[in-house]
Amino acid sequence: MNGIHPTKALRVLIAEDEPLIRYALRTMIESAEDITVVGEADDGAEAVSLAGEEQPDVVLMDVCMRPVGGVDATRQMRRVCPEARVLIVTSHYDGTLVGEALEAGAGGFVLKTASPEQLLRAVRTVATGDMVFSSPVGTAFLNRCQVTTHAHTPVTADEQARLATLSRRELDVLGLLAEGLSNADIARVMSMAPATIKTYVSRILRKLRLENRTQAAILAYEADLSKNLTC
Repeated sequence: MNGIHPTKALRVLIAEDEPLIRYALRTMIESAEDITVVGEADDGAEAVSLAGEEQPDVVLMDVCMRPVGGVDATRQMRRVCPEARVLIVTSHYDGTLVGEALEAGAGGFVLKTASPEQLLRAVRTVATGDMVFSSPVGTAFLNRCQVTTHAHTPVTADEQARLATLSRRELDVLGLLAEGLSNADIARVMSMAPATIKTYVSRILRKLRLENRTQAAILAYEADLSKNLTC
């Protein structure tokens, strides 16, 4: 995953079907000197079309839009704008919804009740390739993973074979990633440089043949890797 150059303004696309909320999001985004809004959409189909034209760094995506919702639009983003990171902005955060959006490729969740500072921090975080969750959303995600694990959803033989290709250190990084830690947090835990952790994450995704760290976190949680750390 490519990082954003520090001198380059982040390009953000807003997908939200409620005009008042869309205006509020734009106002908050435009209050930052390092972020610019490159387009607005009021449904998922328009968001996908605009993303293909504008190639934004981050898409602020509402979930409950008609006729094309945020989860379907997030899934389609991979085709038209694979480098874009999707940040779900929502008031809904049940475990099933969180799981569907993450599996579709979302890079994180922030609630519509977030402060401007929290929203801007979330945009900058997902742009670097890290995940970000508002606290209630993170809880919903972990609860969903726990239910999935307790229901004994199997890790497939192919997934087990790919996990077996990881070194002990790579498994440790993957386990911490499953706990929702950022690269900087993992670096502190493992007493390594953030750049080294970024290299580890890229290597893990390549070996596991996954598109993003969210998919890696889900696989790691289902494999109980977070319970077997050596660091």
